[in-house]
Amino acid sequence: MIINLKKLCLLFTVLTLVFFSLSTSTLAAPIDDVRSYIKQYYVDQVDSEILNLPTIDEILGKLDPYSTYFTSEEYGEFLDSLNQSFVGVGISLEASENGIFITRVIEGSPAEKAGLHAGDLIIEVNGQDVTSDSIEALMAKLKGKEGEQVELTVLREGVKITKSITRAKITLPTVTSKMLAGNVGYMSVASFNESTILEMKKAMKRLSGAVHWIVDLQHNPGGYVYVAQEMVGMFPQTTNSLIVETRHESTTYKAIKQDVTFSDSVDLLVNRYSASASEIVAGAVKDANAATLYGETTFGKGLMQSLLTLPNNDVLKLTTARFYTPNHHTIQEVGITPHIETNRPLGLAHRHFLVEQFDAYKELNSLTDVPVSKEFTVSLSKPYKPTSMTKDIIQLIQLGGDVVDIELDYVSPTKVKVIPKHDMISGGDYLLVIHPGWETLKSKSTSTTGSFIDISVK
Repeated sequence: MIINLKKLCLLFTVLTLVFFSLSTSTLAAPIDDVRSYIKQYYVDQVDSEILNLPTIDEILGKLDPYSTYFTSEEYGEFLDSLNQSFVGVGISLEASENGIFITRVIEGSPAEKAGLHAGDLIIEVNGQDVTSDSIEALMAKLKGKEGEQVELTVLREGVKITKSITRAKITLPTVTSKMLAGNVGYMSVASFNESTILEMKKAMKRLSGAVHWIVDLQHNPGGYVYVAQEMVGMFPQTTNSLIVETRHESTTYKAIKQDVTFSDSVDLLVNRYSASASEIVAGAVKDANAATLYGETTFGKGLMQSLLTLPNNDVLKLTTARFYTPNHHTIQEVGITPHIETNRPLGLAHRHFLVEQFDAYKELNSLTDVPVSKEFTVSLSKPYKPTSMTKDIIQLIQLGGDVVDIELDYVSPTKVKVIPKHDMISGGDYLLVIHPGWETLKSKSTSTTGSFIDISVK
């Protein structure tokens, strides 16, 4: 499933869940209820000319981009999106010159149970040829109701395989995490929903050996405000989360302190699609000097919505407040500017932490646009003892990733060839590090200085 991230920022940023009860007859038309809610709770006074427009869509169209009317069914779909849930077969797609192929099969999904694999080329859906379809057209054919079947034919290594798959509700994890080289814990947070903080705590427990954390809020469109307050509360240096200004009052909201917190300074990654609740966190930790922000200026959504139930069980998502950082910096149409602006925030944050650990190391001339299959020759100042030159001494580190598996070829008394066992990633950044501790051949002394080289792959 492929999603327009910019559209997500506009449609799926809910910051507070509030249910109000109006003394309105259940027989009243929904438009009358909408008018009454707007009069009482909209962030600004609304002219009667707007309120007297003949349809709900026309009224909301004069307010702001985030005020929306949901039928009860649309509201359910909205909550599913916020909670990373959808009905489908559980595959990610990508277009190529040869057609549309599967790039990922979600663990535990109907597609996995049916035996589909990443790399399978989709050629038919329900017996209909789709080799000339766009991704959007193919996705439309894959959509359907929970429990319904769809027949998928794929091409795998020249062999046609047909599978009958039953669509099901699939819930993606909100937090994904891994350990990067140097014992750096990394977690990517996709949304601010009811499971977010619990998943973050589980990730921190699973990666308990992490000595530094990188928290990634890129492409995160937001979610519930209390979850943002809880995330801010995971940074020990923070006190407040945000300032909320309604039509009638201004309130400072505290960080909600957690029993599990980051013990070290944290790097926070943001980009132009980090919106609303992501901006609450980014603004709060920046004001408190609790994290270093990397990436791009955030989306700039500083309007807060409330979810208002109507007597007919439809829901009005209405802008009811503006919010600011704890130091009252404006977010709406401005965003949060990172400390370090870069289009490669993960790699750069990882590099900065690693290089800090190489405080006494010498930085050598960088290598740029190297081929993915590049082998490297390291020249040493003195003849070395081959048995002392190990993979703990020479490391190739993928920035934003792990230590690369390499082979070492001792080509001469002063040269070692470093051979990656697999091709490097095109467009990736790496560090080649020579740590101290190797022994010289004659004097049997041990080297006391290290060095490193920046490498970018074309």
